[in-house]
Amino acid sequence: MPTAGQETATTWQRSSRPTQTVQPPAIDPPRTLPRTVEPDEFLLLASKLTVPDPPAAVVDRPRLTKLLDTATRGPVTMVAAPAGWGKTVLLSSWLSAGGSAHPAVWLTLEEGDEGRRFWSYLQAGLTTAELPHHPPGPPTGPSDEAFLPRLAAAVAARHEPVLVILDDFHLVHDPTVLRGLEFLLRHSNGRFRLVIAARTEPVLPLHRWRLTGELTELRAGDLAFTEAETAELIARHGLTVPRRLAQTVHARTEGWAAGVRLAALALRGDPDPARFVADFAGDHQGVADYLTAELLTPLTGEVRDLLLRTAVLDRVSGESADAVTGGGDGERLLTTAVGEANGFVVPLPGEPGWYRYHRLVGDLLHAELSRQRPGDLAELHRRAARWHAAHGFPAAALRHALAGHDWPTAEGLLAAHWPQLTLCGHDETLRAALPSAPPETLRTAPLLALAYATDRLDVADPDGADDQLRLAARHTDADPRGHARPESAAAALAAGRLVRAQATGDLGEVIRAAHDLVAGTASERDRPAEQGHVIALTALGGAHLSLGEFAPAETVLTEALQRATAIGFGCAERRGGALLGLLHAIRGQLRAAETTARTALAVPACRGRRCAGHVAAAHLALAVVHHQRDERAEADRQLERVVEPAAEPALIAPLAIVRAWVREASGDRVGALEVLLAGRRELHDGHRTRHLDHWLCATEAELRGAHGDGGGARDLLAAALARSTEPADELTVALARTHLRAGDPATAVATLPDWPADREPQVPLASRLDAAVVRALAVRALGDGRRAHDILERVLELAVPDGHRRIFTRGGGALRSLLAEHLDCGTAHRSTVNDLVEATSPPPDDGRRAAPAEPLTDRELTILRYLQSTLSNGEIAAELFLSVNTVKTHVRNIYQKLGAPRRREAVRRARELRLL
Repeated sequence: MPTAGQETATTWQRSSRPTQTVQPPAIDPPRTLPRTVEPDEFLLLASKLTVPDPPAAVVDRPRLTKLLDTATRGPVTMVAAPAGWGKTVLLSSWLSAGGSAHPAVWLTLEEGDEGRRFWSYLQAGLTTAELPHHPPGPPTGPSDEAFLPRLAAAVAARHEPVLVILDDFHLVHDPTVLRGLEFLLRHSNGRFRLVIAARTEPVLPLHRWRLTGELTELRAGDLAFTEAETAELIARHGLTVPRRLAQTVHARTEGWAAGVRLAALALRGDPDPARFVADFAGDHQGVADYLTAELLTPLTGEVRDLLLRTAVLDRVSGESADAVTGGGDGERLLTTAVGEANGFVVPLPGEPGWYRYHRLVGDLLHAELSRQRPGDLAELHRRAARWHAAHGFPAAALRHALAGHDWPTAEGLLAAHWPQLTLCGHDETLRAALPSAPPETLRTAPLLALAYATDRLDVADPDGADDQLRLAARHTDADPRGHARPESAAAALAAGRLVRAQATGDLGEVIRAAHDLVAGTASERDRPAEQGHVIALTALGGAHLSLGEFAPAETVLTEALQRATAIGFGCAERRGGALLGLLHAIRGQLRAAETTARTALAVPACRGRRCAGHVAAAHLALAVVHHQRDERAEADRQLERVVEPAAEPALIAPLAIVRAWVREASGDRVGALEVLLAGRRELHDGHRTRHLDHWLCATEAELRGAHGDGGGARDLLAAALARSTEPADELTVALARTHLRAGDPATAVATLPDWPADREPQVPLASRLDAAVVRALAVRALGDGRRAHDILERVLELAVPDGHRRIFTRGGGALRSLLAEHLDCGTAHRSTVNDLVEATSPPPDDGRRAAPAEPLTDRELTILRYLQSTLSNGEIAAELFLSVNTVKTHVRNIYQKLGAPRRREAVRRARELRLL
């Protein structure tokens, strides 16, 4: 990536020929050594007026180039970000691709480009922009008041605007230059377009242009590479790395262009890319050198010292900075840091006064703090612990107390807040791993091991968590002192085992630990015990859900949600409500699922690392709801919001199934099967249950059957049923559909489950609807049309209130035909059936597109609408106050014009022609 000293420029114009570098005549390079230059004379360098060549490994970024296309139609565009965010590369590659619709002048600025020197360069650049009048020469002295008016007049006389790009504009401090540019913008008749690339905001009246909508701003957040762009940039360096590694590089660099390039360059020579990416941090030599030289060194000493000493914090405010450093000017210094290092010191959205450091910058600062002031670390953490505890951040306070070896404070915090810690994890990311407590400390305060176990789970180290939990268990009964009572210690330990089991998807251990936690908190009435009880109930409900035990799952989750709401435990409300919403969605109760899931999503999240994932089930529930309602775009959006399955092992199978449903609905049956099989491969033994296995098998069979592999689908289902020792409704319904698809309706009817009347209400609505549709189609194929329509009407009664549509639209031509016939049989759901028939009608071929040779009259169209009903000709005549013979004449004319021999075919033909 070019450095500030290497970024150079030229004048560009859009044309059909390749863009040429135009050398201003006034700055031809000398043929001999220059003569002695008088104080008011200087030579101009063509390199500063030459557009830099984009690097070889450059990524096409249409989202930004389109923004520049639009922005440069206005007077001022500002691209402001610290070093390495790709300002110069973006602008130069945009120009190289012919991005500017008008002639463009490029000027790379350096220290000292002030006053006459600046205007001389700008005048030389404008000379090549073919002004209608030759631009005036540079000002002859400080008192040359005629120069700017002459220059503005020359630019204003152009027939089209000229784009002036000033790179590294933060190096210009001359107020006369700033005032002169503002003058040109005001007096050049809109022909002067200014693009500023700078590390900090220039001292220009940006507020005025911002207010009038004349300013377009691109900041570090806009310039940050996306995951896809990061992967492409790595690939353009000649590297092929797994998607997971590219994602990790993106997460660690936060899209910082220079960081991605440095990582890619280092990766090319590393024999172990996975290890390199795992260790890539701000103290990597290349990253550290770049950030130190380009970011930290230019900062003032007091700002740099503040950043260094607050590197122990994940989030920082002026008040917390003062508490840690002992100073009193934290807010001002942080505001200054944001102005000088925006993109590396990041204001937190929605939290005024709070900031965080870019991940690599935070790594570098912490490494420097550890190197320069190792003796200060423990005290800085202890100060941070005291401040966070006093301001309502117990998890952060606990972690800082542990890092600062303040064991009494840590023990007290843990005793009071262990439910929040175990459920949501830590809310503060430490730059270094927590040091383990000494054995003698754990003997007297065993709960501290629980805090370390939670820390290991937060960094995806379940084995380390197991070690700490064993330590806690060993000392729990050994006379713990401090704030934790023996029964509280046992309950907290059960919560730790429960979270450990959930993180790995071990359902058996989840159930055992949940029961232990229920037992340990049932008789307690303090807040931690009540919260722990809710956590246990929620976990039990989630386990029942994974096991397919829907009735007990609903009972337990409903109780957990009610208790969480009563005691104001918002995080448990989110998790319990999300799981209950998913349960409703799987059962086919779409209205209840939507209400419950959206209520869970509306509960504010805490900052615990795992809390964001608690609503994954709610998004998945909404994806099911929208899929079953045939709202594909919204189903896709909800699926995108589901956390990665690794964060919620219990969701691996349901997520794979719903993703497969959505892909199949869009016509991608091969992709749907691939997604489903990939989800099955992710399942570990601890995640597998009979219910999930049956659900996965039934979905796979449906996809294979719909793709033409009926034999494979039947074999798959038959094998699964042979292994099952209990009723398997999902499998039998899927097998019945496979027989029906193979043209064997009798076997399909015989295969369907025959639920007793007293048990049917307990069967999930989704299963009942699925089975009933198969039964209706099968008995119709066997010639019992009346029974088929009776069954279909019952299906509509069950499906319409919740908005089910997919059960009908996936049924193919046979179900569409049954629906169309149903309109003639009398139904309480005529508008819904009409809509479904319309939605499932195939596009007519060319022959069907043709309108009738003779159009229907208004009276015939009216009677045609009545033909959809079950009314006889005489009843239609009575409705319209016509004679029966008149109606019969109109009906014969309708049949003739539509080419239909009877009433049903006439209605079908009219629907194909969109007459109904």
